[in-house]
Amino acid sequence: MEIPASRKPGDVICMERIFPLPQIIRNKIIDVFCQLDPPAREEAKKLPSNRDCLVRPYLGRVRIAGSQKRLRAFSLRNYKLHLDQIQYLGLDAEAYATAMAKAMATMHWDIRIDAADIEFVLGSSPAEEDTITRPKSLEQLQNLTAKTDTYTEVVVSSPNFKQRLVSLWLVDFDACNDISMDETGVQQAVRAFVENEPYCPRPNGGTSYSDQLWRAFSTQYLATSMAILGEKHDAAGLPRMFLTGSVVAKDEVGHNQREFPDHRVGEGEIII
Repeated sequence: MEIPASRKPGDVICMERIFPLPQIIRNKIIDVFCQLDPPAREEAKKLPSNRDCLVRPYLGRVRIAGSQKRLRAFSLRNYKLHLDQIQYLGLDAEAYATAMAKAMATMHWDIRIDAADIEFVLGSSPAEEDTITRPKSLEQLQNLTAKTDTYTEVVVSSPNFKQRLVSLWLVDFDACNDISMDETGVQQAVRAFVENEPYCPRPNGGTSYSDQLWRAFSTQYLATSMAILGEKHDAAGLPRMFLTGSVVAKDEVGHNQREFPDHRVGEGEIII
């Protein structure tokens, strides 16, 4: 097959699969948080559907203590890991918060979208046998010559599926909309932030732990925003306006960031 001479080479997007969390982590979640009887917990570990495990970290919501009903099933698909669970497991929630802040600031002020209905998930990727690939920096990309292929340098070429890296992934951009670099755009971004699932920390969470995460998120969000916009940019005040607007909107909505665990019965799940 010949490529027509009229076709010119251009940029492409490399798509990468997000692999489920390793079995040892999946089993640990079941051991710690599944309320089924021991035999049923062991069966839950063997369910094929529970191999498809991506965890949704909810840094902005905790479960209601002492009000959990006995579960009829336990599913690891899109498992919601609430802030109290993250704290109980001793995970580095502040690292997640700062990573989310960098992503949100980049979407708002570099890509200039409202980040509506985006999702953060914990998944894995196979390690490369020799080295772990890293994205190229902006400086490295700017120094590349024309028609340079970066695919083999950025994408894992010799995957080792027995050694997997657990990472925070950002997915689902289909509902995002462009925003203007003014107060109207900020209001749109605030509305998208408040109405989305509570992946990111939320202000006035009611505990010192949640407040600490909101401070970490806010500090990193402002730092990344300023690195993108610069202090003298006409829109330099908008990132702080977004944070202030999020606090006000959260208080006005009065949304209780606590919920019962959501474990719906689906195909292949254990029914007790």
